Amino acid sequence: MNFKKKILAATLYYLLTSIYLNAHHTGSGLDTTQFNVRFLGQGEDTGKFPPTYFILSNDYNRGSQENRNINNTTIYGESIFMQGLFTVNANFSYIYYDQKERSDFARYGKPYIGSKLFPFYKTQAENNYFFFAEGRIGFPTSGVNQKFIESNYYTAQGNLAFGYLWKRISVVGRIGGEMPISRYTGDTNNTNDEVPYILRQEQKFTYNQIDNIQLKKTTNAAGFISYIINNHISIFSGYTYRTPFNGIQKERSSGDKVPLIFREVTLGVNYRFSEKYMLTVSYRNPLYRGRDFRPYESSINIAFIFNL
Repeated sequence: MNFKKKILAATLYYLLTSIYLNAHHTGSGLDTTQFNVRFLGQGEDTGKFPPTYFILSNDYNRGSQENRNINNTTIYGESIFMQGLFTVNANFSYIYYDQKERSDFARYGKPYIGSKLFPFYKTQAENNYFFFAEGRIGFPTSGVNQKFIESNYYTAQGNLAFGYLWKRISVVGRIGGEMPISRYTGDTNNTNDEVPYILRQEQKFTYNQIDNIQLKKTTNAAGFISYIINNHISIFSGYTYRTPFNGIQKERSSGDKVPLIFREVTLGVNYRFSEKYMLTVSYRNPLYRGRDFRPYESSINIAFIFNL
């Protein structure tokens, strides 16, 4: 593989590991999903590439609602099949809430599994571009909201992504969305009247905001441009668009206080240690936020990527 192809593969693959679809305070499926792509053709001169890679990332979201700072730690793994035609991926997350004047707490995030399809996988590496379609399923987080974020419903997510390299400049983009495919069931517990369960029917009650939560379809898009400094370092900037503002979950009590569209800009740098290891650091800043609806004042992400 020549020098140009190595730079193309590493840059486009690692740049998209920095793209996130976030609304961390809502508990939507986009809170914990790291959007990324593996560009085909990276790896050995033979055209082969590692069959599996992992991304360990942490978002530090400063100044969210209710005086919270939120750390969202995510592990993402993906395996490639049929010489690059499609992939299978999954991610899990753990979210820690650092709260002012209140006790801290943590929750498990929404797990996802998915697959990417590269319809032009035989030609795109030779022509300095990529394109893929992705589908993902988000699983319920359980009704026990003392351990999991309030996202106890299934979701379906679809994305289309593309990229192109021109000399030392790469441009990437993504458009997609997410929708609920089951009802939001709320938090449930069984009553216990000290009567043996076998002698009575199971009874359940709800006590969270089930009547206040409305599930919405979401639309999101992102565009990024990067400049390749050398074979190890690239810098990038980007723009993210999402509607509704808070993602898939809307609180009915918020009324019209929350705007319709969320916009955010990103700046970052990628450092490639070797063919197997990469570090990405990025800063995200929402363009419009208010006291009653801000997802965060700003966010810093650190992601470590490694191939097996």
